[in-house]
Amino acid sequence: MTLAGKEKLKVLYVEDDEITKAAVSMFISRIAVVITASNGREGLELFLQHQPDIVVTDIAMPVMDGNKMIKMIVQHKADTPIIVTTAYNDSERISCKFCKIVAKPFDKDELITAIKACAENIGLE
Repeated sequence: MTLAGKEKLKVLYVEDDEITKAAVSMFISRIAVVITASNGREGLELFLQHQPDIVVTDIAMPVMDGNKMIKMIVQHKADTPIIVTTAYNDSERISCKFCKIVAKPFDKDELITAIKACAENIGLE
């Protein structure tokens, strides 16, 4: 996947479980440049610094949860596609451009399909 044939797709992956983060980020790196963070505050800082194309995030995290991070990301760039990975039944929905909520434990192919759908929605091939 490339942006105008020049840059590789950038995905910010925010996950507090280190083992999950390592495994999933390695899988995502097959199709995109992956920037990882361990909590919402770090994720927001990296979002502002790197301006990724897509954000994939957990909700339940220490320091700053995913819901708060998402709200702050949307304030900076409302059209950022966000994929939420969660083991919980989150009733709160945030007004942003979600491509999908992926329930944990998730199949890696399901996550890659969601990332590809987001990339297509923002005009990346």
